[in-house]
Amino acid sequence: MTVVLLGGGGHASDVLAVIEALVAQGASFGSVVVADDAWARPDRFVDRLPVERVDSIDRGAAMGPFVAAVGYPRPRRSIVDRAVSAGGSAIEALVHPSADIGRCSRLDRGSVVMGQTWLSPRVELGRHVHVGYGVTVGHDTRIAAFCAVMPGASIGGDATIGENAVVGANATVLQGLTIGVGAVVGAGAAVVRDVPAGATVVGVPARIVNRSGE
Repeated sequence: MTVVLLGGGGHASDVLAVIEALVAQGASFGSVVVADDAWARPDRFVDRLPVERVDSIDRGAAMGPFVAAVGYPRPRRSIVDRAVSAGGSAIEALVHPSADIGRCSRLDRGSVVMGQTWLSPRVELGRHVHVGYGVTVGHDTRIAAFCAVMPGASIGGDATIGENAVVGANATVLQGLTIGVGAVVGAGAAVVRDVPAGATVVGVPARIVNRSGE
């Protein structure tokens, strides 16, 4: 099977590392294609699993099941829309072998779970969610489509993370809370109450510093 990474930046290197780890564990990928409209760092994939480079996201999307290898929700969503318009379809979720996925959890197409991550039982990841290294997600938490959970974040059980939201590196979201659609939780923040849609929160305890809306 050919897998296509849409985007050739730093996050694509991380996604490729997940594929490399899966191959080392015996998974079969016939080939890997990395597609980007502009190659700012053509050397980025040297000494990694051999890949074919394509200079068009739209052309790459038609070459096999794709993963949108972009770290932030809005550009990731834009690339997915382009890829689907070009006839592409998302790959099944990619999960690093060192991640631990609890029973009855559900991971939708296009999602990526990095290494050393723990998803408790009955966690739900929507389409094209990316979960970074060393994240912990508590039981029954629902993370909606296109969210980004950055490395080291901790989300308590029965939380709800709305579409396009970002939970920053090493941030903490307490149990049962809701992070609204398009909200941003800053790195290292400790969220102790619900975060409205479109708001940015920072600090310990987290406080609203911006309300951009959706």
